[in-house]
Amino acid sequence: MIVPVYHKKLKVQVIFLLVAFIISITFPSVTYAHNDSQNPYGGMRFSADIRASIESLDVTAVQSFINPVPTIPVEDLVDTWGDARSQGRTHEGIDIMANRGTPVISPTPAVVKRIRYGTAHGGTLVYTANPGGEVFYFAHLDTVAPNLFEGQMLAVGDVIGTVGNSGNASNGPTHLHFGIYTKTGAVNPFPRLTHTTPPSTVATPLPEKPTLPAPTLPTQNLKLGNKGEQVRLLQNILIIEKKGPSAINLAEKGATGYFGPLTQQALIEYQKAMNITPAQGYFGPRTREALSKNIPA
Repeated sequence: MIVPVYHKKLKVQVIFLLVAFIISITFPSVTYAHNDSQNPYGGMRFSADIRASIESLDVTAVQSFINPVPTIPVEDLVDTWGDARSQGRTHEGIDIMANRGTPVISPTPAVVKRIRYGTAHGGTLVYTANPGGEVFYFAHLDTVAPNLFEGQMLAVGDVIGTVGNSGNASNGPTHLHFGIYTKTGAVNPFPRLTHTTPPSTVATPLPEKPTLPAPTLPTQNLKLGNKGEQVRLLQNILIIEKKGPSAINLAEKGATGYFGPLTQQALIEYQKAMNITPAQGYFGPRTREALSKNIPA
């Protein structure tokens, strides 16, 4: 008996939908409440060296670790996990109350995955990769440690930044929002914060960022809409100089060779930081001269 072609197609479609349904109920999607980052496991591309650093972490999660705000005794911490938040959210972490400028440290060996400035919810924030495939989230920071950079290997006690109230906490008291994420979602950090940092391990200075090869300066004037290798050279410089949040975002996307709005904003950040006028996101003789003085030959 010959089965009509359309019946075969229908049979394939039914099988496909059935398989999709089984997958959806077996592996449900995970929702993350922090809109600044969405899924901390997705959307990030790393160099081979950074991936190797992350993969070198212990495969077993640390179940008992020090307080990331080491001057606050663990006895003073309050479990705010699951507390109600705006827009029907619940609190995916704990808030550690402390004065502005109080050091925030890494409670476990870690690798810096992401640094962000001026985000709507977490404000200035840092994500780290931690043992056991976990991701730690440090939010509402006042400052990020000067030598901290994405891909940095951290030891216990290395400084990540300082306590603040940036982002949607700007109208409230200063504190660290500390969260932990696994591949299945957020987990409560509170039961695992079991001891205060010994004084000998507090505020370990980070090593200086490795010296990068001096980039090549673009020789052409560049503006919005330009494409090509000259734009790529400019983007590499802006990524290395890292004068603001747009440059950080540009670093995540990489030097694409297209002079779009993000590159323009990163250039404006550089021009403002270097007092180049007018700071309009146009790469011309003034910006080229400033870069030539700032970047070693």
